[in-house]
Amino acid sequence: MRLFLLCFGIFFYSNGIAQFVTTNIGPNGETLFNLGSALVNKIKPDDVEGTPLLSEEWAKGTIKLRNNKQVNDVLLQYNLEHSILYFSKDSSSRFEFAERILEFSFTATMKDKPESFVFRSNYPTNGKFNDRTFYRMMGEGAKFHFLKYCYKTIQENFGFDKNVKRNYLYKEEWFLYDVQLKTFHPISNKKSILAALPQYKEQIEALCIKNKWSLKNADEITELVKQLD
Repeated sequence: MRLFLLCFGIFFYSNGIAQFVTTNIGPNGETLFNLGSALVNKIKPDDVEGTPLLSEEWAKGTIKLRNNKQVNDVLLQYNLEHSILYFSKDSSSRFEFAERILEFSFTATMKDKPESFVFRSNYPTNGKFNDRTFYRMMGEGAKFHFLKYCYKTIQENFGFDKNVKRNYLYKEEWFLYDVQLKTFHPISNKKSILAALPQYKEQIEALCIKNKWSLKNADEITELVKQLD
């Protein structure tokens, strides 16, 4: 795999916003591409409890760009409210990427356990979603992908004192993506999977019996997608 050297530096100041540039240097000293960006000072309103981020910790990860370009060992955070990927030099400042990211991956601590994440874009239009929408890749088979659209919204709760409390609420939407037909099927359980893939009913039923699956959780659906042929 081609190795890249990721160098960081402040580029210039414009209108009080720091412009940041990362330069990737090839083995012969050539500039392969630049990731210019703007400093992000604030990511949420002061009156909202919780975080819009998938995880508040900075996780070292990998990003993939167009033309098969890849950068490794970048500190990343993902904003689920606005679907924005941030990066940092040393976790003291937060920046947005200027160049389009096609895929990113990292491992973060979730509920005191490490969990691996892969988010991918560049899928066809899917209702309100477009080719820039990031889906979490849960399972990748020869014929189908199991995808989650993960996001956070602000929820308002009214207390007895009539004061409004606002906090972030995590949500998911699940899809099966047909690789050949390039179509999406919204799913949530075994019934919805069978409705989306009637031609695979016998195989799905057989796999459920063999593996004692109910297809009510993501782990079982992930394995199903990998085994469908």
